Amino acid sequence: MSTLSVTSRAEGRVFVVVPVGDIDAGTAPLLRSSLLDLFATGAADVVVDLTEVDFLDSTGLGVLLGAKRRAKHARGDLTLVTTRDSILKTLRITGLHTVFTVHAHVDDALTSARPAPVR
Repeated sequence: MSTLSVTSRAEGRVFVVVPVGDIDAGTAPLLRSSLLDLFATGAADVVVDLTEVDFLDSTGLGVLLGAKRRAKHARGDLTLVTTRDSILKTLRITGLHTVFTVHAHVDDALTSARPAPVR
């Protein structure tokens, strides 16, 4: 039986969601509810840090796609952070590497999510 824990934190106006463990049919509902809770509070820009995710299946991909649609509806975006080969391969095989912006580090994702300062 796979396990998953999900935490989130605000980094300015961007929320960072950190799932740890496996995201599959049994655990994806926890990730989905965590993301829905954020959007219900008015979140628009979300970074999902997949650094500590060992496995991601089609159910997990569906949750991420749904969350990306919600973010776009809120005039924001959802980006991913991972360097894990298995997850990057899954994104490439499914063509989702063209849907999601993927960063190697959370700091890079946060920088791209924040608007440039006005001078």
